[in-house]
Amino acid sequence: MCCHVVVAILDNTKISEIVLTDELEPLCVVPPTDEVPANPTGVSASKVADSEEPAAKEADVLFTDLFDNEEEYVGADDEHIYMPVPPSTAAASEPESHAQQTESHENIPAAEGGEGGKRGEGGGGGPVEVEGSLFPDIVTFRKAVRHYAVKRGFEFTDLKTDKTRFIAKCAHTRCPWRIHASRVNGTKTIEIKVLPAEHNCPTTKLRESKMTTQGWVADRLSDWVKKNPGKGAKDAKEKVEGDYGIKLKYSKAWSGLKLALEQVHGKYEESFQLLFNWKAQMEVSSPGSLIEIDLERKNKKMHFKRIFVALKPCVDGFLAGCRPYIGVDATKLNGKYTGQLASATAVDGHNWLYHLAYAVFDSETEENWTWFMEQLQRAVGIPEGLAICTDACKGLETTVGAVFPTAEYRECMRHLYGNFMKSYQGYVFTEHLYPAARSYTEGLFRWHMKKIFEVAPDAIDFLEEHHNKLWYRSGFS
Repeated sequence: MCCHVVVAILDNTKISEIVLTDELEPLCVVPPTDEVPANPTGVSASKVADSEEPAAKEADVLFTDLFDNEEEYVGADDEHIYMPVPPSTAAASEPESHAQQTESHENIPAAEGGEGGKRGEGGGGGPVEVEGSLFPDIVTFRKAVRHYAVKRGFEFTDLKTDKTRFIAKCAHTRCPWRIHASRVNGTKTIEIKVLPAEHNCPTTKLRESKMTTQGWVADRLSDWVKKNPGKGAKDAKEKVEGDYGIKLKYSKAWSGLKLALEQVHGKYEESFQLLFNWKAQMEVSSPGSLIEIDLERKNKKMHFKRIFVALKPCVDGFLAGCRPYIGVDATKLNGKYTGQLASATAVDGHNWLYHLAYAVFDSETEENWTWFMEQLQRAVGIPEGLAICTDACKGLETTVGAVFPTAEYRECMRHLYGNFMKSYQGYVFTEHLYPAARSYTEGLFRWHMKKIFEVAPDAIDFLEEHHNKLWYRSGFS
C-alpha cells in the first residue's frame, strides 16, 4: 500500500479551474495572511477584557470552546513557541515525565464533577496545583484547571490547547504562574509537566471574570436544577455568586442555567425527534392507545405540526367508570416553543378530575379543533347520553356539533360569567346570574333572569346572541 501527497500553492482565482477527482483531494486550504481567522485561538484574555462588547462576547465563546470542546487542534510540541521554558526546569521535569510514562494509568479516577477540593478541583484526577498530577483525559483537565482559576480568582492568557495538550499562564503581568500539561505516550491520560511557580497575584473575584463560562456555570448548577426546577436565572446567579464569592453576569447565569437544563432534560429539538420513538414504545407498552403525530412541509423539510394522545387505560376507565361528560379546553404554552395545550377531561365517581386525552397544536383554529375532536371521537366513540362542555371559542362553535351530532353541547359557566361581567357589572348580576345557572327548576331560573331583565334588558339579548348554548342546569337533559 502506498500513498502520494501533493502540496500545491495556488492563487484563489485558479482553484475553480482545477478539476478534483477521488484520487486527488485537498486535505486543507491555507487562507491568505491578511484575512482574520474564523476561530482566533490564543487570544489574550486580558486584551479581550478591555475591548468593546462584541469582543467580550467573542471571548466568552472562545473560553467555552477551549474548555468544553474535545476536538480542537492547535499544533504539537509547541510549548517552546508560546512561552520560554527555563533549561533547568525542562531538564528536571524530563526524567520525572519519562518515569511517569512507564507506569500504569488504568486506575486514574474518572471525572466526578465535584465542587472542588484538592482532588481535581472540580473534576477527576489529581490536584491542579501539583506538578505531575494525572487526569483521565483533556476535557477533565480543562474543567479542573478552569475551576481552579475561578476559585483562586485569576484569568488565563497566552492560552493554547488541543486534544493532546494545554498551555496557559496567568494574565497578571507580574505573576510567574504558568502551566503545561500534555498526554502521556500511548494513552489519553493528561499529566501536568510544567508548573514552576505558585499563583500569588491579586484576585479577580471583585469583577466579572472571563473564566466563568456557561459550561462552568452549567456544571455548578447540574444538581441544583434537579432540586429547584422552578427557579430562574436570577436565583441561579445568586446561588453561584454566594457559593464561590464571585461576580457573575446575568447573561452567563441565564445561558449556564439553560445548558444545565438541557443536560438534565435534553434539547427541545431532540425531543421532537424522540416523539416517534415514544409513540412506538407506547404502542408496545399500552396497546390500543391512540397517538397521532401530524407533520407539515416547510422549505422542503418536514416539521412538527400537532400531536394527539389518548392512552388506552384512560379511555377504558372513562367508558367503564365515569359519567358520559367531557370538558374540552385549551391553555397557552409558554417557553421557547409556544402553542396551545388542549385537553379532554371527565369526572369520575368521586367527582374528581379524570384525564382522558390531550393534544398540542399551534393555535385555536377551527381546523385544529376539528382535528382534535375527530381524534377524540375515534378514541371514545359517542357514548349514550354524552354531554360535551366547552367555552365560547369560535373554533369549537361548529366543530362539536359536526363531529358529535348526538351529544348535548353545553357551555362552561365560568367562561360565560367572565365574559358577561366585562360588559355588565353590579350587584344584581352577581346575585342572580350564578343562581340562575345553578337552579334545578325552570321556574326558579326564569325568576332570576327576570330580576336581571328588570335592571338591564339588553343583558338578556347579550346572552342569547353570544352564549346560546346550554349553560343553565335546568336545561340539561
